[in-house]
Amino acid sequence: MTTLRQRVTAGIATIAACAGLVACGGNQEPEPENKTEVSSQEGQEFPDAATLDTDFSDPDSVAKNFVTIIESHNAVNESTEWASLARAEKLMVPSSFEANMKITEGDVYTDWDVWRELKATTRPVVKLQDSEDKGNTAIRTVTAAINVNSGVPNQTARSRHREHTITLTKQGDKWLVDTWKPSRLGDSKAPQAGER
Repeated sequence: MTTLRQRVTAGIATIAACAGLVACGGNQEPEPENKTEVSSQEGQEFPDAATLDTDFSDPDSVAKNFVTIIESHNAVNESTEWASLARAEKLMVPSSFEANMKITEGDVYTDWDVWRELKATTRPVVKLQDSEDKGNTAIRTVTAAINVNSGVPNQTARSRHREHTITLTKQGDKWLVDTWKPSRLGDSKAPQAGER
């Protein structure tokens, strides 16, 4: 089912394409736009390592973007809560990706069954809580205030919060996530807009 916003967007794209053909003399196709593919549901985009502006020279930036990605969930299209981890793979030490995936087996930290029933999507507001640097190792604690948006009419889900402890290592000139430990979910106050 398309929304009015999606139809308007499609109409604008069609007009722009036609204008491009006229500008090109009518017989040439306009240059294709470079677009980054992201997971979506009902027009909502979900962030990944390619769509967020990450400063790999700054462990704070890497840690906060990592949590932003993995706490943006789509309970309709993703089989488990931490399927979102795959979208953050480029922010992780390659040899650590599989180990981090194993941490989450069993979904012991989650409300995933509830979110699946509600066809929910989630969006986090992340905040750096604590940091510690030791040479080529950086430890960051990042909290996520998680907004849960129900996809089922007349049903709601409570906002939640979770704390993430992240160890990053420097690989060349890049900081990358090496190990990651999420806490269990807790109740959350409404996050402050723009807090990050």
